[in-house]
Amino acid sequence: MNWLTRLYPRAWRERYGEEFTAFLEDADPGPSAVANIIGEALRMRFEQIDRRMLAAFALAGLAIGSIAAYRMPDRFISTAVLRLTASSAADAESIAAEAVQLKRGAMSRTNLSGLMQSPELDLYRDERMREPLEDVIEQMKKDDLRCEILPAKPGQPGTAIRLSYEGPDPARARILVNRLVERFVEDHRMRQLVTGSSLAQGNITEGEALRSGLGSRIELLDPPSLDPNPVRPNRKVILAVGLVGGIAAFFAFLVFRRFWKAILSGAAGALAAWILVFNYLPQPHESSALLQADSSDTVTALLADREILAIVRDRAVRQAASPDLKPGDIRIEATREPRGIRIGVRNNDRLVAQRGNQSTISALVNHFASQRVVQGLPDNGFRHAPWVEVVDPPSLPVRPSPPRYLLTLPEWLILAGAVLGAGLARIGRHRHAAPSPAAPSPAVP
Repeated sequence: MNWLTRLYPRAWRERYGEEFTAFLEDADPGPSAVANIIGEALRMRFEQIDRRMLAAFALAGLAIGSIAAYRMPDRFISTAVLRLTASSAADAESIAAEAVQLKRGAMSRTNLSGLMQSPELDLYRDERMREPLEDVIEQMKKDDLRCEILPAKPGQPGTAIRLSYEGPDPARARILVNRLVERFVEDHRMRQLVTGSSLAQGNITEGEALRSGLGSRIELLDPPSLDPNPVRPNRKVILAVGLVGGIAAFFAFLVFRRFWKAILSGAAGALAAWILVFNYLPQPHESSALLQADSSDTVTALLADREILAIVRDRAVRQAASPDLKPGDIRIEATREPRGIRIGVRNNDRLVAQRGNQSTISALVNHFASQRVVQGLPDNGFRHAPWVEVVDPPSLPVRPSPPRYLLTLPEWLILAGAVLGAGLARIGRHRHAAPSPAAPSPAVP
């Protein structure tokens, strides 16, 4: 029952703690008695709290939350949902693969660059003046623009595609999503025309045409929304967090106020460690690309053959011609998307990472081309043998990839202060509980 005794203030424990602990051990209180004891301990502790200081901390937290909440700009979101439905003879995997192809065209850097710089949108003007357009597009796709391919649910035909964009202007957000919807519809129409023409000319078989999505339909389920209410920031939540944070800071101050010098020293040490980590240790960038194979069996066979993967990585390193790029920096893996292969290349230099990714794609394409040569197929016979095509070209990384060396600066400071303060508080508690050495008895003459 020592933990019940520790709930009471220190002055009370020093006077009555031993007797109270002995009483608890003899009485063996039940749940209701334990609840009464806890309530009394909390009441005694609350009576000792300086209410004016508690109110000052709470108001300070509320003020900081208010400043943060009302300095953050409003963000609006527009969302639309499309559905791609297969013909009766096509399977779900082919439709999902067609959805990936349509996503490639709509989310391509060329299309997004044109939309971003169009007069009716003119997005990210300040960012485009400071940074390369490639970086602005990557940042847009990472933070604000979403294109999700949702798997078909049981009993529901087709594959859903959800588009959403978050920005400071609701009207522009809706225009951008509407332009993307139009691009999806137009690309689908062109794919149907091209595939139907190839089938009519005898360039492909009927089965190959169905696998390419011939006969599929695209429809708009939810048109682009125009919501005048911002989705961010949630100012009520920020104000509540500021108030609770101020109260928590008050109690932390009560616990660690005797060790504020040591806590500041720990925070200074954490700051120095953070500076060393982020300035002297390498920060790798990762370039990613997405490929699509002719079938899931091709993806499975490629990833299961470790010898082929090792050869592809070695060829990519030699072709990239960079001494900093190693075969272990190249990752080739399957994706959740049907027939998808993702390539990730990490390097401290973002340009080397992108060049290594391009070399890896070239090595994979050459591998499948050599297979066609071995099988005696013509150059245009790729549809009769395993093949891959680029769905999303290698990206140029904007920022270092996670993990960002464990923690960011604020987390370093908070962790260092909390750990050091808790350690010192525990040491101080043990020192206070330790009995003082007895004074030596006077010598007897």
